[in-house]
Amino acid sequence: MSWLRARNGDERGAVMVLVAISMVVFIGSTALAVDIGQLTNTNRDLQAVADSVAMDAARAINGTSVGTLLAPTGAVTVAAQNSATRNDFPYAQLQVQLGWKEGTDPFVQMTNAADIPNAVRVIASDILDYAFTPGTKALSRRAV
Repeated sequence: MSWLRARNGDERGAVMVLVAISMVVFIGSTALAVDIGQLTNTNRDLQAVADSVAMDAARAINGTSVGTLLAPTGAVTVAAQNSATRNDFPYAQLQVQLGWKEGTDPFVQMTNAADIPNAVRVIASDILDYAFTPGTKALSRRAV
C-alpha cells in the first residue's frame, strides 16, 4: 500500500505538461483559422466588387469605340468609378478592360482604340496583410 502512495506522488504535474503542449497546438490552430478566414473573406469581397463594377460598366457600353469608352470621361470609365465609389472600393485597385465575348468563348481584350466592344472584364486587386503569419499576399478576382 505504501508503494502505491509513493508512486501516486511521482505522477503529480503530468496533466500540466499535456495541457501546455495542447495549448500550443490550439493557439497555432486558432491563428491559422483566423488567417484563412481573412483570406476567404477578402476574396469574397473582391469578387463581389468585381461583379458589381463589371455589371455597371457593361451597361455603359453603347456601341462606341474602345478609345471613347475608356477615355477619362468615357461612359465605361465613369460608370466603373461611380460603382467603385458606391461599393467603398478604391478605383485605383481596379482594372477595366473592354473586349469581345460570345457564348462560351473566352474574353478577348481589344487593344485597338477604334474597335467596338461587347464585353467588359474587371479585375479587382488588394493586398492581404496576415494577422498572425508574417507577410502579405496579393489577391485579385475578375469578372466578365
